[in-house]
Amino acid sequence: MDNNKATGAFLFAGVSQFLVMLTIAETQFPGYSVALNYISDLGLWSYPSAIIFNTSVALNGVFVLAAGYLVIAKFGWRIQGLLLALSGMGAVGVGFFNELVLVPHAIFAMMAFVGSAAAAIAFSRRLRGFMGLAGIALGRASLLALFAMLAGFDFGLGPGGIERMVMYPSLIFSFGLGGYFLAGQENRGLKDLGQGLKNQKTSHGALHILRSWPSFSLKP
Repeated sequence: MDNNKATGAFLFAGVSQFLVMLTIAETQFPGYSVALNYISDLGLWSYPSAIIFNTSVALNGVFVLAAGYLVIAKFGWRIQGLLLALSGMGAVGVGFFNELVLVPHAIFAMMAFVGSAAAAIAFSRRLRGFMGLAGIALGRASLLALFAMLAGFDFGLGPGGIERMVMYPSLIFSFGLGGYFLAGQENRGLKDLGQGLKNQKTSHGALHILRSWPSFSLKP
């Protein structure tokens, strides 16, 4: 499996299993409300949902961390990889520290939210076409929802609803990014780098020919 596909597999698998397990966990929390309950309520060990949610969110974090490592080590994209790693570490932390452990949980949750949204925006500088535009749009949507949530505005969605508006845009982008890499799409950075080196060689060769070519004058 090449680097593109390995990176894509980690992102695709991580997000896919988390979305499925999140839905299952919601069914195992008596009276759970998407609008009124926070996502992290599912991680409270007094409910059957905890083992499902905590395991799944931590596993997603491990997969995202692995993808971040590959982005740095194999593609050389430090900013994008570090932001992915930040969000992955945050997800792992959320899985280990539920909301009753207030300070660590809040720090790790913020790492996951900010890291994933910022990563989407950062990737837009490397990706071509639709995925580049999606990174900008979804990353900004996630950050705007985060600012609204922190300011106490939920736009009638409830605390759980506005929190999902923070989480889902970034998850959608990560899911799409996984598919993008799995499809073997070349990224703009590497393609432009290769084309730039090719053009540089061509221009140097042309410059050498021009410099060595005898000059002619149309004047008598």
